[in-house]
Amino acid sequence: MRKFRVQTGIALIPASLLTVISVLVALNNASSALLGLLLADLIAIAATVLFFLLRDKKLQKEIENIFNENAVVSRQIINNINIPCLFCTTKGQIAWRNDAFRAIHSSKNIKPLLELTELSSNTPIVKTVNEKSYRIYSMPIVRANRLASDLVFLYWIDITETVHFEKLYKDNLPVVALIYVDNYEDLNADKDIMKGAVTNEVERLVSEMAREVSGFYRRMEGARFMLLFEAKHLKLLEDKRFDILNTVRNVKTGTEQPVTLSIGVGLADSITKAHEAAHNAMELALGRGGDQAVVKHLTEYKFFGGKTISTTKVSRVRVRSVANALRDLMESSSEVFIMGHKRADMDCVGAALGLMKCASLIGRKAYYLIEGGSSTVEGLIRQKLGSIADNIIDPAFAIDAFKPTSLLIIVDTQREALVCSQEILKKAQKLAVLDHHRRSADAITTATISYLEPGASSTAEIVTEFIQALFEKQLHMPLEATALLAGISLDTKYFVFNTGVRTFDASAYLRRCGADTALVKQMFQNDMQTYRARNKVVESAQVLPGGIAISICTEENNCPIVSATAADSLLTIKGITASFVLSSFEEQVIINARSLGTINVQRICERLGGGGHLAIAGVQLKGVSIETAVDMLKQAIDNYMKEEQSK
Repeated sequence: MRKFRVQTGIALIPASLLTVISVLVALNNASSALLGLLLADLIAIAATVLFFLLRDKKLQKEIENIFNENAVVSRQIINNINIPCLFCTTKGQIAWRNDAFRAIHSSKNIKPLLELTELSSNTPIVKTVNEKSYRIYSMPIVRANRLASDLVFLYWIDITETVHFEKLYKDNLPVVALIYVDNYEDLNADKDIMKGAVTNEVERLVSEMAREVSGFYRRMEGARFMLLFEAKHLKLLEDKRFDILNTVRNVKTGTEQPVTLSIGVGLADSITKAHEAAHNAMELALGRGGDQAVVKHLTEYKFFGGKTISTTKVSRVRVRSVANALRDLMESSSEVFIMGHKRADMDCVGAALGLMKCASLIGRKAYYLIEGGSSTVEGLIRQKLGSIADNIIDPAFAIDAFKPTSLLIIVDTQREALVCSQEILKKAQKLAVLDHHRRSADAITTATISYLEPGASSTAEIVTEFIQALFEKQLHMPLEATALLAGISLDTKYFVFNTGVRTFDASAYLRRCGADTALVKQMFQNDMQTYRARNKVVESAQVLPGGIAISICTEENNCPIVSATAADSLLTIKGITASFVLSSFEEQVIINARSLGTINVQRICERLGGGGHLAIAGVQLKGVSIETAVDMLKQAIDNYMKEEQSK
């Protein structure tokens, strides 16, 4: 430091001398003095910069000399250290390596072990070589005489022991599996079924499953079981895709009713958390219609089974209890707001109008929040509703009117992303959800009442059953009954898909309430432009192996209606078992999926973030083009078909 001060002082001597000279000149000439001062300052600055440049160059040379003097020692250290190290070119050619790495890899190229594109100077990667695991760090070598780096320095840290204990920890995590017989109540209600024999056979299958995974089970009330085992055996069940779901259908009941199971599996770091995760998985399995297994680990879900269409439940006990609970919730609220999904269809509108009728009979003011839907919906609201139309408002106008004492009922959807107004949903302190779609992993979980019945044909059917349960007298409500019947007709494709005994019971009740079947037919009439556009979509369809048809709707006007009806029409063609129609609408790609039942379009759509039923499903993709969406859809179909063929 002292040497540095002396050298700095020497460098500034010329500037000091010039300053003295300038002062002397100033005594005789002021302008000459000013010029002298300026010149002195410039010389001082130049001398200082030159000094620091010379000093940095000298320090650099001294450092290089140190490394050069110790090059032999450095080579010996890096050669003898027990950490595999190497220099390689950006093309993978090994320029140098130490003895530790030579023991791992004798070739002169690194590519057999890894691609250099995998490497990142910020994030290490993990590789397993010769049954040993390594964490690989990389560092580009910058040389003064090269513009770009063509060498990479790699060093490999052995983490085999860490990986071993991590695997040991994961393998021994507790797994809780809850196994329920879906239709136990229906089996109990059938006098021809030998309940004891059926339950004992199911228990035998569960016992075999427990033995396969080296676990133990306990039978709970009714036909419910809990199985506990270690996580290392879970892969066996997943690889076999929980084949107990198929085996249990072969249990003889003495009737045409098959036995189906719902399985909820939870994996966590403690038995308590695993049991809680299993309960969440079971709720999801039951909400999706049963006959399937759901595995939950942290926030990840895996689905297995779900190959059969949800069957209609015989018992109406749950309908009555939920209907009465909804009535109590209405009576304790200041007003009722009903909201469905975006681009409402007739099922959504019919269910909303039915609930508005319930609220008015209970003595509560009800409002339906809708932001626009199909031409059928708009025509109904404009021409048929009359004074009721005053209570149908845009969600944007209802935000300020919504109070903490208001009740919000969500119909025909269970996903927060699909509701008309997420802002109103977040404000709701009293919330009920009524839906007939299979439960999704991102379903609304904050509802006071959540009634998800995938066995129902439509939300309109659910609301019709609620009306029957709440009011003993036959109601005269021709408008609401017609809208509800139109909703059932839409979702069942005129009573072809997903219909049960209760579907026809509800329809008969609506007919007695004054439903106009001729008006229902008129609601679904298409204009000539829509009809021609639909035929173009059908004609341009591409048929993939397995009878899967894919087509694109380019109609700009009324595209959602055209694509949906085209998907239905494709199924009327011999040889087509499933159809997918894509359309671009409001900066997103909409996929309408239909199936005759042999292909589960719901599982295909779920791979793309959508959902629905086994035979009717859909997806909304944002930020992608039609061409990209087609590629994504084909990939999802291919993965689904490969998965089915591997079973």
